[in-house]
Order: sequence, then structure tokens, then C-alpha cells
Amino acid sequence: MNFRLLLGLCLAVVFPATRTMAQTDTAFTTGLQACNVNDLRTCIRTWYAHDPAYAARLQTQLDKATQGLGDILSTEIVQTRDLSKRVRRHYVALYYQAQPLWLRVDRYNTDGVRLLTLPLKFSTTAEEILPRELTGE
Repeated sequence: MNFRLLLGLCLAVVFPATRTMAQTDTAFTTGLQACNVNDLRTCIRTWYAHDPAYAARLQTQLDKATQGLGDILSTEIVQTRDLSKRVRRHYVALYYQAQPLWLRVDRYNTDGVRLLTLPLKFSTTAEEILPRELTGE
């Protein structure tokens, strides 16, 4: 009986925290939806609303990286994994006309309520961003 009670309490503590992070991460999905209408700037401003200076620097870097790639045709969340109880990593593909741009987006749950986007990693080379089990490298 005590084992069941302990197990129930553990599950009640662990699973609501996991669901809360997934359900409340609207900034991530809103930003990604902006990319679907070819608006990477709005995406970056949404993800980094807590750090406008970083968003501006990142946008400059992305402008250089995406120059000549054309318009964004679509996006895909390739994989999502929890790195810890407070950090979730998303691997994202932005499909441009010329080739994909690969993103690694880490979201940090600071206090159970507030989600921040940590510094973004990106490349046109999948092997530089995606985990090895996805690229076969």
C-alpha cells in the first residue's frame, strides 16, 4: 500500500510538470508559424522577446546565412527531446526554395511558468545541427 502511494505521488509530481511545459510553450509554436508565412523576423522577435538585443544580432546573422535561399516554403519540427526537467530541445527545418536551414532551439523553463529561448544554433549543413542518429554521420 505504501509503495502505491509513493508511486502515485511521484507520478503526480513528474507528469504535470512535463505537461505544463508542453502545453504552455505557445511562443515557440507562434514563432514557428510566422516562418510558415515567410516571416523569419517575427519568429525571432517572438522567440527572443526577453532579449531584443540578442534578437537583433541573431537576425543579422540569419540574414547573411539565408541570403540567396529564396522564400521559406514550409517548416518542420524534425525532433523534440527533453534535455532535463527544465530544458527542451527542438530540431527544426526551415525549407527554403534553394535548401533547408537547420535550427537547434533550446527552450528553458525558468520557474515552471516562464519559458525562455536560449541562444539559437543554425546551419545549412544538417550534420552541424541534428543529432548523429538522424544524419547517419
